[in-house]
Amino acid sequence: MPATLIDYRISQPSSAAAAGVLPSGVTLPAPIGSTNLGLADLGIYLSAGPENRVDLNLYVAIANPLSLRGTSLFFSFYRDGQSIWFSQVGVNPNSFPVAFHFHAGDFNVPAGFHVYSGQISNGGPGEANVLGPITFSAAAYSLT
Repeated sequence: MPATLIDYRISQPSSAAAAGVLPSGVTLPAPIGSTNLGLADLGIYLSAGPENRVDLNLYVAIANPLSLRGTSLFFSFYRDGQSIWFSQVGVNPNSFPVAFHFHAGDFNVPAGFHVYSGQISNGGPGEANVLGPITFSAAAYSLT
């Protein structure tokens, strides 16, 4: 099925290790706690029309992952404050920093302006920090 690009946005609160400020005003490196930490957010506009799809991509580097050995990190995508995608990642790194890259699709999104965010939380007793770089992008397509 052909697709037409409607909108594209990229948010890069950090383009280097230990440099940048997250949407909540937290500077990097930022500790990963048991509650969601917003990594990046962006806005996408979708016009009324045919079915659509928003492709989301998140790349983030984590420091101190050795203390997380055997535990989990939780990554999620939100649209307008509602969770639309979630992944639990077991952490068993042999070195650090370690980078994660996630891709997800959001289908048949209502027309209008929507705010997407990428978030992370720590599911165990270990300690780790978001180090950077962080890149979050979204591409909206109409499916014709």
